[in-house]
Amino acid sequence: MDQIWKFNGSITEMPSPEAVKNRLREWGYKNIVLDNERYTIFLAKEGMKIGFGSIGKGYAADKAREFRISKGVKSVIINASGDMNTWGKQPDGKSWTIGVTNPLKKR
Repeated sequence: MDQIWKFNGSITEMPSPEAVKNRLREWGYKNIVLDNERYTIFLAKEGMKIGFGSIGKGYAADKAREFRISKGVKSVIINASGDMNTWGKQPDGKSWTIGVTNPLKKR
């Protein structure tokens, strides 16, 4: 098992608090060793995996934000498949509103 739970309908009940604690102990980010001199990443525990999808999308959203700011853009909302990045105000002067859908609620 490489995830605590999935939101695709295959899991019918939430994992126990003990199962979550055990998974976090086994797979936590503290078990990722970065070597800044060699530009390498080492996974300290056998069987560990890293999914770069969210990291890549978040990085791309951050870079898009930096680029737009460097060009003088005052207000933007960036949605990189769920990785949200906003600044400034909406055209009508209101703050941005972000909603999060409950992944367990069927539409």
